[in-house]
Amino acid sequence: MQKNRRKMDVKKLYTKVRQAQTQFRTILQDGSWMDDAKKYVERQGAEMQKLIHGDLEKLRTFVERERRELNRIQKEFPKEVTRWKKYLAGQRKELEKL
Repeated sequence: MQKNRRKMDVKKLYTKVRQAQTQFRTILQDGSWMDDAKKYVERQGAEMQKLIHGDLEKLRTFVERERRELNRIQKEFPKEVTRWKKYLAGQRKELEKL
């Protein structure tokens, strides 16, 4: 009895595999899956562009803000150097007095 059941299970499995093979073969030959894949990729590409564009805008504003800050620091740098030179000269004079 179990042998018959096994044979029936194998036959069912075999028919399912054959059906899946024929479906797969027709899908490959039809080529419509390529159109579906292209549409999917285009939609995903558009979504990625939106996400990346938003991040690029944030990065651009950050870089611009940092550039302005760097320019400001560079303008102040010569003033700081002269102030440090005066301070060090004053310290040298104090040390020479000792």
